Amino acid sequence: MDSIPTNNLPELVGNKQIHMYIDDLTAPQQTFVSKSIPKDTVVTSNNITLSDVHEVQSIALTATNENTSTIKMAVSPTDGNEWFVYRDNEWYISNNIKVDGNTIEEFNTINEAFNTILNINDKKLMFKFYMSLNNVNDKLEIDKLSYTVDLKGIFEKVIDTKYRQLYTTNNTVKLELFEDGVYKINY
Repeated sequence: MDSIPTNNLPELVGNKQIHMYIDDLTAPQQTFVSKSIPKDTVVTSNNITLSDVHEVQSIALTATNENTSTIKMAVSPTDGNEWFVYRDNEWYISNNIKVDGNTIEEFNTINEAFNTILNINDKKLMFKFYMSLNNVNDKLEIDKLSYTVDLKGIFEKVIDTKYRQLYTTNNTVKLELFEDGVYKINY
């Protein structure tokens, strides 16, 4: 037996074993090498709690997606009961992430619209990723999911004892003046 014909092998699914009978014990051992494309995969995250977040500035996915392979994603504020995708400045319920899911580029442009999908009382999000490898030489990896947020609370900056600045949001500053006098405030 000089080689193993690979064109007659069934689809590689699960734990397959290949057995070979060699009648000449002095013959060199033969090896079998095969590359296969895994089935499409769906990965779901746990809930990410955002209860201490005042406002989401952006959520970004960093991934490696070489050649023709596909990563699509959807978001759920309802413990995975409903999955949403973002199209034309609106959130839509999707039952088919493979067809409707947002690409990496689409997902990374959503930004502040995440605030409209968060449940006001129970701020949490789950993420679902659909991954489809189309070629054995492609590379498909989720590297990280990062977010930029404004946390609840205030930032207090004290320069000296004449006044105090309280940053209640990124757009609001409250000044408390501790001495009488005339002040010019530039904003």
